[in-house]
Amino acid sequence: MPMLACGGRELAAATAAVYTTRALLIRVLIALFIAVSLDPAVRALTRRGMRRGLAVLVIFLICGTMRTGCSRRPAARRPAASPT
Repeated sequence: MPMLACGGRELAAATAAVYTTRALLIRVLIALFIAVSLDPAVRALTRRGMRRGLAVLVIFLICGTMRTGCSRRPAARRPAASPT
């Protein structure tokens, strides 16, 4: 039985494939992490009788609202007017 060896071309092709798809792979991993993290909340709502699609929408809106609220910066204060 011949022994399969990974040559230089195959290694370069595999490296190039991973390099060109790394942005997509990172996004897929982030999406997977978010989905796994939010699943318990969706399951809790479905156990209470809510349809799964609606439960996903509710959790998505709650998380989006929290993210928007947490990322807002307070308005810049104007310096106090000096008495003249």
